[in-house]
Amino acid sequence: MRVLPRLLATTLLILAAGCDTPLEAVQLTIGHRLHPGFKETQRVRPGEKFQIGDSELYGRVVDFIPDFAYDDKAKKVVSRSKELRNPAIKIEVWDEAKGKKVEDAWALTAAMPHFSAASQLSFHVDSLLWKPGMDPAAAAVADTSEGRNTP
Repeated sequence: MRVLPRLLATTLLILAAGCDTPLEAVQLTIGHRLHPGFKETQRVRPGEKFQIGDSELYGRVVDFIPDFAYDDKAKKVVSRSKELRNPAIKIEVWDEAKGKKVEDAWALTAAMPHFSAASQLSFHVDSLLWKPGMDPAAAAVADTSEGRNTP
């Protein structure tokens, strides 16, 4: 499995739970606004349910945007291009005890954490991992060595 550096690939990927995608997994760091000492790193597969800390909350990766931007006029998230310039992962946050969705949150590769409103969680994309032979960087980088393995 090859790890994709944040800004390396040039292929649009569309990711949704249940869709066939070249994305094998996403490595995320999770934080909390009210508990700055809480940091958790998880590697999750698209559509896979993952518990957040020791709470009743869990997340699920449901979408991928290669070049994240927010369209103020349309009031929605868009991709500015097909290149991986600002990759983002959409995560549904659920409360297992209540059996309902708390919110949708975005995991970005940007250095500053973005804390979601309802859960006060932040998600950060550390790396994107591709299925064997599906790495979009392979087309952009002619590298016959071990390749780059940069988070």
